[in-house]
Amino acid sequence: MILKTRNENTYLLSAIDKPILFMPPEFAESLSNDKNSYYKKKRLFLEEHGFLFGSKEYETKTTFQTSISKELVKSFFSNCVTIAFEVTEDCNLHCDYCIYGENYKNRGGRASKNMDFLDAQATIDFVLNLKKTEKNVLNTDIYINFYGGEPLLNIKLIKNIVDYCEQIKQIRHNLNFIFSITTNGLLIDKYIDFLERFDFQILISLDGNRKNNQYRKFKDQTESFDFLIKNIKFVQKNHLAFFKKNIRFNTVLHDKNSYSEILSFFKENNLKKPGYTLVNSNINNDKFRPKARLSPEEILQQNGESAFVEIGTAYTQFFDLSFNHFSTYRSLTSKKTLNREFPTGTCLPATKKIFITAQGKIFPCETIEHTYPLGSVENGIVNISFEYIAQLYSDLFKKINQQCAVCDLREFCAECVFLDLIGDPEKLRCSKRKKLHEGIEEKLSFLEKNPEINNKIWKKYYYV
Repeated sequence: MILKTRNENTYLLSAIDKPILFMPPEFAESLSNDKNSYYKKKRLFLEEHGFLFGSKEYETKTTFQTSISKELVKSFFSNCVTIAFEVTEDCNLHCDYCIYGENYKNRGGRASKNMDFLDAQATIDFVLNLKKTEKNVLNTDIYINFYGGEPLLNIKLIKNIVDYCEQIKQIRHNLNFIFSITTNGLLIDKYIDFLERFDFQILISLDGNRKNNQYRKFKDQTESFDFLIKNIKFVQKNHLAFFKKNIRFNTVLHDKNSYSEILSFFKENNLKKPGYTLVNSNINNDKFRPKARLSPEEILQQNGESAFVEIGTAYTQFFDLSFNHFSTYRSLTSKKTLNREFPTGTCLPATKKIFITAQGKIFPCETIEHTYPLGSVENGIVNISFEYIAQLYSDLFKKINQQCAVCDLREFCAECVFLDLIGDPEKLRCSKRKKLHEGIEEKLSFLEKNPEINNKIWKKYYYV
């Protein structure tokens, strides 16, 4: 991949090994002129190592498969290690940017429905019965995740599921269940004893200070901030060891918060630095996204170096600007090759998790739109066709493969056909390639202009 900064400097990013190389002007000119034998040899060498197209070895290496067999899908499910339950659609908040709100489409509609225990039980049995087959090769840890709505509004079901898992452990001693929950924290004080007893990993949504949390409102449009902070302080004071070990925070970046405000708030309140996410890219309202899309210069002006150095994630470096392709600053420069078999970065079915909605639809995860369910569970019966799932993925891969085959980002693509590319199901389109080039070029331009920030980042996160 050839990248050019605002200073007219040229860089090469390898499509195979991913290191970035500075390209002298003379060499850049020689790309269209083979008269200089010295640079011609260099060009051929770089082609062989994936910096420039032309290498037959590279082209052969990245020929993608587009067909998945039902046997392979079954093996994925038999090795599934995470079951995520949407235990209820109900919520005690009405957040403006909620993925189930009016600013999104294709989320299946909401009717405050609760999941039935028989369906949750049937799903667990389905996965564990597959694990008895010879296709199961992974460890015996099973992760059970609880989502909503606000999952603690259906604490009865959560307790029933936990109790059922404990019963299974009495019979199948080799199994170990690990529980986690994503919550708005408004009921955590009420159920903290139960959550601590079963060693839940807890993720609480908190966008920063009072001003930063303005989008997280009750249904009557009043603020929820004071209630949440009171609960957090209660748990911090009365369950300190559990609080330090098991509770984390997630902050959504939007137009009412900033990196500096978030960092200051969490530091002042002795809270762990949060994880950061953007408002979902499929939101129909741009008003939530301005600050998350600031240029590096604007981020530096408003937040200082901490936005790049102290946060410690490349989210502020490359993750957003590269449209999720590079998750860390180090990942952009490491010599790691994925050698993926299939086009795009789509997770193969059940390789990371399966997600079951309160309405009984089964999806690959909780983040995608509800257009293509993998199956369903109803009245305690799981309806899954491995053949159907294999055909679904194969069809989607075949539709996008022609674009992937000629893309110089194909070895480290992170796009999901269900989330980023689906659009018109008959004609998939990937629009991220050009934006990715521009995003990385913008970042390189910024680092050229601010070498002291670049040096600090490398010393803190790369030279370890």
